[in-house]
Amino acid sequence: MEKAIAMDAQRRKHQLRLWAAVCLAAILSLFLFWGSEKPVHAAGGLDLSTDYPGITVKPGESLDIAIYVNNSTGSGQDVDLSIASLPEGWEGYLQGGSYEVSRVYARTGEAGAQVTLHLTIPGELEEGTYEAKVNAFAGEGISDSLTLTFSVNEVNAGQGTFTPSGESATVAGIEVDPSVSQGLTVAVVPPEGVAAGEYEISCSAVSAEETLTTDLKVVITGTYGISLGTPDGRLSFDAHANQNSDLTLNITDTGNVDLQNVSLNSSLPSGWTVTYNDLEENVIESIPAGSTVQVIAHVKPGSDAITGDYVATFTAQTEETSAAAEFRVSVKTGTLWGAVAILIILAVAAGLGYVFHKYGRR
Repeated sequence: MEKAIAMDAQRRKHQLRLWAAVCLAAILSLFLFWGSEKPVHAAGGLDLSTDYPGITVKPGESLDIAIYVNNSTGSGQDVDLSIASLPEGWEGYLQGGSYEVSRVYARTGEAGAQVTLHLTIPGELEEGTYEAKVNAFAGEGISDSLTLTFSVNEVNAGQGTFTPSGESATVAGIEVDPSVSQGLTVAVVPPEGVAAGEYEISCSAVSAEETLTTDLKVVITGTYGISLGTPDGRLSFDAHANQNSDLTLNITDTGNVDLQNVSLNSSLPSGWTVTYNDLEENVIESIPAGSTVQVIAHVKPGSDAITGDYVATFTAQTEETSAAAEFRVSVKTGTLWGAVAILIILAVAAGLGYVFHKYGRR
């Protein structure tokens, strides 16, 4: 009996030792598994972003673009950064602080890290859309890339550009966070000579989910302008005493509003007169914007005008604007009076010669 009890106790002790060994092995296996497992990161990894992923640029510009490295892995990461691609002829590098960098430390959370992408655009560039790409890598499965779009446009009449509030660079696209507003300044350049009036400009904001459109109203106010000259640009002519000389005047409306009741006036030497063809009271009833009206002025110097140069001034004037042109007039006396003067001089000379010849011997 005692022997049976001793054998049973021995068997139980053996079973306990075996169970303890199994439990210990299981605990060691779990410990080794946990110790060798890689850290588990939160979903999302790295995220590269910029405020303005689409920008309108000009040839020859230099750009400084802020790029944010957001880290949502749950732990700080050393992130390799590189410019994956640039348009042909463009130059660029990444800067952090005062250094050109290829790796940054991105803290976990929104603070992350920030670098500046410096780009130099060639001076000669065709119109079109260009792309640059920046890559970020912090290990297997922890990476991201950012593509920036650049629009190169020749500034044409009537073309508008967009500038974010508080910024100076024009853009073609912006990044807006949820529940956040972003102001934009719209610059519109009307073509030269556009007529006065109201014009509507339609603007659209397009995202992946929806398109929003609004109409802006632009009021072009009247611009008055007038010029006075001649068809060939000359500001001089010849005239004869007591005879009409024709002078063709060009009166041009240089504004964007039709001119009404354009009066012609002149400042002439004393005794001179001027008349105009087909004008009542020296007034042009209307000149359309951008048009030219020709008027022939008949200038008549006074009968007592002697040979020489004179100044005559003509003025075109409305209630809103005026223009003047000063002309040099070369007056020539008639050939008959010149011949008479020569005969008088010859007669006087002959008389004096006769007197000296007759009385010179006495």
